[in-house]
Amino acid sequence: MRTDTILVLGATGKTGRRVAARLRLRGTPV
Repeated sequence: MRTDTILVLGATGKTGRRVAARLRLRGTPV
């Protein structure tokens, strides 16, 4: 859980957008 958040904050680019989209689908506050 914490790792996913770090990835979104750290990689605010191509991967960041993809990870953020997946977290939003799961219902995780991004």
